[in-house]
Amino acid sequence: KDGSSMVEEPIIKNITACREMAKITRSSMGPYGLCKMVINHLNQLFVTHDAATIVSQLEVEHPAAKLLVHAATAMQQEVGDGTNLVITLAGEFLSNAESLVRMGLHPSD
Repeated sequence: KDGSSMVEEPIIKNITACREMAKITRSSMGPYGLCKMVINHLNQLFVTHDAATIVSQLEVEHPAAKLLVHAATAMQQEVGDGTNLVITLAGEFLSNAESLVRMGLHPSD
């Protein structure tokens, strides 16, 4: 168990980054979802509750969170909807996975 914390730390950081991405878009989900105000790198202002627009205008640096952005973009291109579902569902799955990792379960088990 001594080396397990060395394995856990990067996994927990990746999970945290993805959960934060899900937290950004979660409140804009559903018919009573809140609009988000996004200012991109060109100082353009977007007021939207569409997760595809929100995610496409963010400059995501973290590799794991960027993977969520690519998944949401692929969902938008293939289906035309469901980007918020992809991000929120992945965030919830990873929240549950975090508790398993903290209990000592290795991701490859």
